[in-house]
Amino acid sequence: MRHLRLLQGYSRYTRLLTFFVLFAGVTFFHIRGLWPGQTFMPVDLAQNLFPWRSGDPHPLQNWLISDPLYNFYPYLVHAVDTLRKNGEWPLWNPYVLLGHPVFANPNAQHLYPVFVLLGLLAGAARGWALGLWLHALLAAGLTYGFLREFGCSRRAAILGGFTYALSGYMVIWFESHFRISTLSWLPGVLWAFECAVHRYRFRYVVFAALAMALAILGGQLQFVATFSLFLSFYAIGRILEAFQQHPGKTSFWPLVVFGSILGLGILLASVQIWPFAEFLGLSHRSDGLGLQDPLPWRQLITLIIPDFYGNPASIGPYWGAINFSEGTIYAGLPALVLAILSPFCNAKFRVRYLSLLTILMLLFIIGAPGVQLLNTFPLFNYTSLHRSTFLLPLLVALLAATTLSAPQIPIRAALITSVLLCVSVGAAFLGNWGEAQTHWLELRRPIFLFGTWLFATFLLLTLRAYLPTKRNLVDWAIVVLVFVDLYTFGSHFNPTGAISELLPPTPAIEFLQTQVGLHRVVAYQRDDQVLFGPSVLSLYGIAEPGGYSSLIPERYRALIEQGDPNLDVWWMVPNRNIVAFSYPSRRLLDILGVAYAISPTSLTDPILRAEIAVDDCVGDSGEIKGTHVVRGQFTVRDTAINRVDLHFRVYQPEQASGILVVRMWRGSYEGQLIMENRVDATLLQDKEKISLYLSPEFNAPGHVYTWEIAPDDGTLHTGVGLCTDAAGQPAIAVYGADWMEIYQGEVFVHQRLAPLPRAYIVYATEYIPDDAQAVRRLLDESFDLRNVAITAERVNLPATPLQPATPAEIVTYKDTQIVIRTVADTQGLLVLSDQFYPGWQAFIDGEPASIVRVNHVLRGVIMPPGEHQVIFRFAPGSLRFGGLLSLLGIIISVSLIIWDDRLSLNLIRLTSWR
Repeated sequence: MRHLRLLQGYSRYTRLLTFFVLFAGVTFFHIRGLWPGQTFMPVDLAQNLFPWRSGDPHPLQNWLISDPLYNFYPYLVHAVDTLRKNGEWPLWNPYVLLGHPVFANPNAQHLYPVFVLLGLLAGAARGWALGLWLHALLAAGLTYGFLREFGCSRRAAILGGFTYALSGYMVIWFESHFRISTLSWLPGVLWAFECAVHRYRFRYVVFAALAMALAILGGQLQFVATFSLFLSFYAIGRILEAFQQHPGKTSFWPLVVFGSILGLGILLASVQIWPFAEFLGLSHRSDGLGLQDPLPWRQLITLIIPDFYGNPASIGPYWGAINFSEGTIYAGLPALVLAILSPFCNAKFRVRYLSLLTILMLLFIIGAPGVQLLNTFPLFNYTSLHRSTFLLPLLVALLAATTLSAPQIPIRAALITSVLLCVSVGAAFLGNWGEAQTHWLELRRPIFLFGTWLFATFLLLTLRAYLPTKRNLVDWAIVVLVFVDLYTFGSHFNPTGAISELLPPTPAIEFLQTQVGLHRVVAYQRDDQVLFGPSVLSLYGIAEPGGYSSLIPERYRALIEQGDPNLDVWWMVPNRNIVAFSYPSRRLLDILGVAYAISPTSLTDPILRAEIAVDDCVGDSGEIKGTHVVRGQFTVRDTAINRVDLHFRVYQPEQASGILVVRMWRGSYEGQLIMENRVDATLLQDKEKISLYLSPEFNAPGHVYTWEIAPDDGTLHTGVGLCTDAAGQPAIAVYGADWMEIYQGEVFVHQRLAPLPRAYIVYATEYIPDDAQAVRRLLDESFDLRNVAITAERVNLPATPLQPATPAEIVTYKDTQIVIRTVADTQGLLVLSDQFYPGWQAFIDGEPASIVRVNHVLRGVIMPPGEHQVIFRFAPGSLRFGGLLSLLGIIISVSLIIWDDRLSLNLIRLTSWR
């Protein structure tokens, strides 16, 4: 009994030591971002942005990594702020892309609560770092558990845990939290699968399905689709293995386990899958051109030398055939050598089958013939070939662990493997001879490291073969070598920085926060210089029409591409996940509800826009005198009027006398006086044009203005008249400005003087169901955007406005609820410049009302005459339906665990026979 207790204590000690090694290794690897006050984020990139930058840009830790700053972090901050301030789970982000359904965007992870909850506890930036680190630990731990269940030794399982969790793919995408979240759970699926197959227990099926569901909720569904394909072949391999071990007896239990895991996992994750499927069909990815992007075969050399084509964090410039992050597939050279040796060290069917499966996965990744046939299966038409390389580190870890678990590793096979790897490097060098010569200085270090790791691996394998009594020590040395190799490559790849230096508010931002209200702000990205960056303004509660998301409504993308076709930042142009602006048309800004523009330099209004312009002098108004004054009215259409041009007739210059008073009122005659200027008639020349200026009239569009020219003292004769054109119209021209500069500092802020209201009522519509025609009409300057709306369905309103549009008052504006007060003389259409999206509901005075898609991408509601209150509420049906399915999945899971004993016994009988 005493010896048994000692053995149990030793076993517990060994397990604790194992987990300590994994914990210490992963933590040491990522320690740079875990120190107090630090985070994993390209803080140096943030400091290079206007308005934080001072002077020339400084070098970056890694020029390739920007997505965490522009995409993931802003969504996390919004989620944390929404929970803290409103006590609501974030479903809709109103600050980007005219509003964004974050609950339906898996990459935003709003239905995967790990990072959000950590952000609540430690702050968004610190929670981000802790979440990434915990997922790396999770990946290492689950891989270790899977390998132990697979039959590997503890040392080998530790090696496999490091190989997967610290592999090139996991490191390169470490700051893409949705990828790491999904990847971390996949070994758990395999672990539970193995347990279920070995023990015929449904509880392990539930555990595997739960891990699969968490992988889906993690956000990278492409990985889940490819992994499911791999898991199906893995299950088939387990069936074949069982048949080989027990000829004449066939068990389909592994396939039952696979089907149950996949079905139950999808059911549990339906709360994310259904909203995502709805959004995907509306997005710019709806065409689903999957399996069209194989990994260029020349990138296979990065399995052996990761930096062969350069490295954005250490060796540059990069000259590979594909983006470094997408095309580098390193899992460690020592681990790769062990993986290649696995079929020579282990005669088990499963090991050789996995080796064959690894080769098939490589062929799949490089797009071998026949791969396109998979497009007929669900989700594969949205799957990337080259991104499926995430499976290689997992397979390398598995095969390497089986090799290290083997009692003997044939040294001849190790020698042949080493020679073949050297030949592969030589072939890669010859195949890239010209470029390799050009980049020889950069190539020397990667080739030196290749030689070092290969020699060290072969030396240790030789010692293992010839010193069997030192095998345990040598195995630990191999584990250390694997870790050192991966540490050398990846420990400094990801940028880190101080949280205190991560986008602190600047005076310009604080100024905007006090000025913009509900209006949107556009940042001009010009001359390859990034101002703020996509989605960054949303960090401060400032709404912008741009943003960064893997899913963007296709109609919105089409509108932006037509209204601002010349994006002036080279790396943003090919990225269809980014909406940014360089030279947006005035009409586009009106549609998007933009009232402020920011630029690194001062802008000048390029054009004074004419509201009325009569320049001819064919006739005249008659002499202006005490008994004859000249008056007129006009309605402003687009601008903030600030200039009036007048053409005068001087009948007899020597007889001209007196002072002319030019007045203008907002509204009718004798309304609010906005301009009064005096003109000396004696100084005028015949047909002379004079320009008079006034302060810009904010929100002038839609208002009537009255003007008058009269002698100041009732003079009977002035000898001066006002020119007219051939139709007798007075020769008066009125011009307006579009914006004015209101802030100078680290950036320049310009205010649009006559933006469209965020909510307003029009009394005329044009029905244009075709999207392309609707966009062309909207961007046509001749179209009366202020008074007419374009609808995607027929409504009972005239095509020509009988009265100008009237503004509506936004009383409450929250993420998922908007309250608007309206007053309409006749039936009209309320236009709200927010993104049209399924799930929004409208209520007029408490009664449900239909939402109409207006102006291509906006929301509209038909309003009856009178004063009313309109409430927009976001309650997506896809979330409710998906939630019900997930609840059903939970009920099934609990039931399977409760009835595990009885179900497992019956299923053994059903799935096995002789």
